Amino acid sequence: MARNTDGITEFIFGLLLGGALGAGTALLMAPAKGKDTRDLINQKLHSALDEGKEELETIQDIVRQEIVKVAAHKDAFRKAIDEGVKAYKEEKDNLAQEEA
Repeated sequence: MARNTDGITEFIFGLLLGGALGAGTALLMAPAKGKDTRDLINQKLHSALDEGKEELETIQDIVRQEIVKVAAHKDAFRKAIDEGVKAYKEEKDNLAQEEA
């Protein structure tokens, strides 16, 4: 069965890769003093972490919703199986009575 991630994994990977490439480029191209560059990197890192936390919360919400959906389907499937077993037993009993 294929996993359906709706692009979340790819987005997170892209976010991390973009952040790393951006940080590396900023270090190489930085016209500012070392302290200023470190402060800028620190700000960007905290910004990326905040975005990552927001994305994680979104993913957690999606997972919770999907768990609820699966649980609801499980209950419906269990009920259908129980009804099928009941109908089978009733039909088996009816056939046994007809043969007797």
